[in-house]
Amino acid sequence: MPCLNLSVFSTTWKIFVSTPHDMMTITPGYLTGLTDSDNPETKIWQFSVDTLTTAGNITIITGYFNNVEISREVTGYSSPGLQHLLLPSLKYLPNLLQHFISDYNFDLPHKNLQIVFLSRTKKCKIFSNVMLFPASILCLCENILQMQKNYRLFLHALTDYIFGSLILPRTIADIWLICGLSQYFYYTFYKKIFGLCEFSKLYKKEQRRASSDPNLFQTTPFYLCPHIFIANSFTDSIDNISPAAALIKWFTTSHPMLLCGNKIWKSFS
Repeated sequence: MPCLNLSVFSTTWKIFVSTPHDMMTITPGYLTGLTDSDNPETKIWQFSVDTLTTAGNITIITGYFNNVEISREVTGYSSPGLQHLLLPSLKYLPNLLQHFISDYNFDLPHKNLQIVFLSRTKKCKIFSNVMLFPASILCLCENILQMQKNYRLFLHALTDYIFGSLILPRTIADIWLICGLSQYFYYTFYKKIFGLCEFSKLYKKEQRRASSDPNLFQTTPFYLCPHIFIANSFTDSIDNISPAAALIKWFTTSHPMLLCGNKIWKSFS
């Protein structure tokens, strides 16, 4: 069910996290406090996430968190027009990590993720705004970019994961993780190495394949995430391609878990 013209109230969520003392900076959340914890090797970071009134607003908070404590009671359900936090849940762990570990032998130091979602609902639910995942994952990706051979292997793994099936076996957490990873390899991949986005080529190929079969085109859910890597009509120029812009367009036009082929092409035409 489409979620068009969805407006919500602005709210500030305060989240407390216990982290290793040498963790990466938490971005783009608003850091409001930093205190020592009972454990001398960790500190308590307090930050707030200001949710905007624009449906589909995206905030990704990056870091390796030992634990996450929400400062207010929340549930997995929302009143119409309001936002609620969804507590961290293992069921949202990205399958992408296991794909890298098992099929491509990437060594990921931290395999247990802490994930927090904000949901906003009207007649349908949209997952949005916040994901917490290990900074080591982003460090790994940044290091991979320094070596052409490993870099191409990583891109091959990611491409294989995205286009492994036209059916939608992925979780929402996968989308957030891929969106975060794209910050590190986008410019190198898109502009310096190929000049033309490989994801765009593969996506167009899959689009043609789906269009050639009317039954498949009408009924099969497609994985929309490749749009975070490619140019589209709602970005100003190739230099300003924004992963958030693509995901915002998606969240404000269609239900994220039940996208059929005919809806996808219309949403991004």
